[in-house]
Amino acid sequence: MAKKAFLIGIDGATFDIIKPLVEKGELPNIAKLMKEGTWGNLTSTFPSMTIPAWPAAITGVNPGKLGVSSFIRNTHTYEPDWVVSSNDIKAKSIWNYLEQAGKKSIVVNIPYLYPPQKINGIMVAYFNARGIGDKISAYPSEISKELFDVLDLDSLMKNRRNFSYVSIFSRYGNKSSKEFWLDQLVDFHRIAVEKLREGTLYLMSKYEWDFFMVVFNSTDFLQHKLICFIDKDNPAYDEELSKKYYNEIFDCYKRIDKAIGDILRKVDKDTFVVIISDHGFSTLKKKFFVNKWLIANGLLCLNSSKYKITLLKVPLFGILTKLGMLKIIHFLPEKIKNMHIPIIWRKKKSFSEIIDWKKTKAYSHSDTINVNLKGREPAGIVNNEEYWDVINFIKKELSVLKDDKTEMAIVDKIYEKSEIYSGPFVDNASDLQFFFNSPNYGISTSLFGGRGFFEQITKEDKVVGVHQSANQGIFIAYGTEIDNGRTPNTPHIMDITPTILYLLGLPIPEEMDGRVLTDIIRAEYLSKNQIQYTKENIFRENVEKGAESFTKEESQRIMNALKNLGYFG
Repeated sequence: MAKKAFLIGIDGATFDIIKPLVEKGELPNIAKLMKEGTWGNLTSTFPSMTIPAWPAAITGVNPGKLGVSSFIRNTHTYEPDWVVSSNDIKAKSIWNYLEQAGKKSIVVNIPYLYPPQKINGIMVAYFNARGIGDKISAYPSEISKELFDVLDLDSLMKNRRNFSYVSIFSRYGNKSSKEFWLDQLVDFHRIAVEKLREGTLYLMSKYEWDFFMVVFNSTDFLQHKLICFIDKDNPAYDEELSKKYYNEIFDCYKRIDKAIGDILRKVDKDTFVVIISDHGFSTLKKKFFVNKWLIANGLLCLNSSKYKITLLKVPLFGILTKLGMLKIIHFLPEKIKNMHIPIIWRKKKSFSEIIDWKKTKAYSHSDTINVNLKGREPAGIVNNEEYWDVINFIKKELSVLKDDKTEMAIVDKIYEKSEIYSGPFVDNASDLQFFFNSPNYGISTSLFGGRGFFEQITKEDKVVGVHQSANQGIFIAYGTEIDNGRTPNTPHIMDITPTILYLLGLPIPEEMDGRVLTDIIRAEYLSKNQIQYTKENIFRENVEKGAESFTKEESQRIMNALKNLGYFG
């Protein structure tokens, strides 16, 4: 029986990149685990995205029991605003079960796991989930300052080095050139992997633990932005930029491999080690404008204008700067420079303002489709009887949808939420999810742009990698209980928690959706250690009422950063 378990997450990692690097001898530590353990693809959730995939991994349940199925808290709102936090996850996590058995956990950098939960051990929240570059959120709270000092983050701040993707976006946004933006991103993620490595080694050495989990997420961010530079067939491929950025994704995997090697040297033979990713990855080549398709099918209607006129008061120096009249500014008194001048401003309406909801039956603000249901949506018009007519019509039309250039059918599968989710929170999820025949297609919810329903990306696009239809992540397991002569039989991300619980000698709650991966465990071990099940409640009972979460402003900053990664736009 394993005495400890160490779970390493590599966000967005794919064997499409790992296997060639392993064959070249450039990932020696991952190669060792693959050779001496077992490995294979890991099926992700629907949708195959960071949320709900990571929550499914740590709870062993599907989004219908999780309470979250997207980055946003309310999937039936017209304007995505509040992002999910740890308070929105309704199911117990693996460390809750371990705590009941007196075992200690250390949990580091799980995406969107903020605020940190009170556990028997240490939880370091997703580094800068709030987009704040000068603090770490942790439980117990004193760990925050301890890590800040140990990792010497103060010097990073003094040198104005960015410490989160959100802070990079907040500082530079869409105002900078593509190359400048990518330089900032690459610089940050070189630091991020190193600081995660240092923090992990420090915590695992200083504090007691039975279960340790850390997620390296730099791979995901870099692949979203740089993966086109390793694919000459990608429409966004740029030869000059490729010379500069070609190796950055590979180098990131190598840095993580080095961190894994350092971790392995600190664990003993009685520690079960597993490496997973939340989904796969692919280059984006074409976008499907789902809302334009809904408009063409008479299901979504727009208001007459996409702009609104507002009156703004702007400092005079700001107006002169925009007009290129910098020399004049120097001769003006401060009082005149700062004088606020009223101007008429034509401002683009928000997503919810552009749509005529009184005439709209279906809409999409992410990678899914919702019916504008009466009594559920803010201004729903579709009654319960018509709901299924709308659902069936969309399914029928999507199933025969063809790329207008290739004339090839592009939609592989279409699911109603009740077909893929079960549990008390199914109704919280979007009504329909669909997946493409090719992982190179992505979804755009833009109401404008493109000549048809499809548009090939260009060198101007900032998002060049997607995983909406790349639902095969990675799974690597290593330990004395693992049969390295066997290949895992279609493991699912929900199987991770029950498998770890079993190998640590704990019973499995009957309501968990995941299974113990018996196909990778030695027969002798299985015969001596029968799987035990319990009727234990899988839902959290003591979620703190009013516990600190994201503020409206913080949530909006994170939403804007997510849009820059290709979500909600």
